[in-house]
Parts: sequence; structure tokens; C-alpha cells
Amino acid sequence: MDLAFHKAGKISEAIKVLNQLTNNAINEHRFNDASYYSWILSMQCLDLARESKASKVEKYLVKFKDLQIKADVYYAYHFIHRYIVS
Repeated sequence: MDLAFHKAGKISEAIKVLNQLTNNAINEHRFNDASYYSWILSMQCLDLARESKASKVEKYLVKFKDLQIKADVYYAYHFIHRYIVS
């Protein structure tokens, strides 16, 4: 669905949907999904950086890096949480 918004030029809607999906995954302890959604969001930021004017590129690259780190943390925590709960 988020890819459809992105292709349709509805970037803000795509980001809103992905943020909601990420928050839901975290609240439901689905950290593997949260990792995936954060990674997709980071890729969206990278695309926005490529398409943006020079003044906004840095903002999107910082957000890209932040979301990449979050994706890695959620991915690692998925295994930790699964071990603790099992």
C-alpha cells in the first residue's frame, strides 16, 4: 500500500501509513515488522534526498541514518524479545 502511495506521488500519505504501521508493530511486540517498516521509511527518505533541492538533502540524509539505526535495533531486539518471552 505504501509503495502505491509513493508511486502515486502521495509521499506524505506513504510516510504516515508507514509510521502508523511501525508504531502498531512496536506496540504489538512485532519487532521484526517494526524493523522492516523502519527500513522502508529510511529508503523513502533516501529517495526524497535524491529528489530534493540541496537545502533539504541533509535533513533527509540525517533521517535516513536515524531510521537505518532504528531498523537495526528493532531487528536485533526481535531475537532478544523472542528469547526472553520463550
